[in-house]
Amino acid sequence: MPASQSPSVLVALLFAVIGVGLIVSGVLMVVDGGGTAASPTTGADPTVVTTAAPVTTAAPATTVTTAGEPVVIAFGALTDATGTITLEAPTTWVDVDPGPWTSDGVDIGPSLSAAVDLHAWIEGWETPGMFVGVTDQLTATEVMGDFAGSCQADRLEPIAVAAGTGTAQWWWWCGEAAASFYVGVVTLEDGKVLLFQILDRPEALAVVVEHVLGSFRYAG
Repeated sequence: MPASQSPSVLVALLFAVIGVGLIVSGVLMVVDGGGTAASPTTGADPTVVTTAAPVTTAAPATTVTTAGEPVVIAFGALTDATGTITLEAPTTWVDVDPGPWTSDGVDIGPSLSAAVDLHAWIEGWETPGMFVGVTDQLTATEVMGDFAGSCQADRLEPIAVAAGTGTAQWWWWCGEAAASFYVGVVTLEDGKVLLFQILDRPEALAVVVEHVLGSFRYAG
């Protein structure tokens, strides 16, 4: 995932990932190779990262098929180090960090990051991955960020997850990779802010976003 998203959301990345355990799932999604994808991120690095072994569990098998050249996506369940955040992400995102969300070297809440390669995801737009975090130290506006410097803005839409509602911005044509990026910000029932940053290729992003949001659970 690309650069940071807002002046207030600097992400201190510590890539000491002790547990890369995303290969447990059985959720299969088939996406149209020519489908339209959301837009990934531009301009700000997500918050990442700490060390601790993520908890993985198996997920029931599911297959979604659309017209065109199919793309198969298998999903596996992940849990952050505190047991607060649980969701399902693509099993190819094997570089996992379940550690806390940090800003200016200070822990500001639980988080969960996963990517094909976390360092590459944070440094550019070519590598699929995600960051999900919860904090009471930043506002919804601060974490939403503005990636217009690297991407073209697509649609803005309301979103809802099990723990609250909010707003999502889709970005596309991010960087030379022309990737798609999704930023979702939710205000939880306890008043904390939940951030989703998900980057993937255009034909896969919409399905990945739907699955991550649909499987997300917050136990704060």
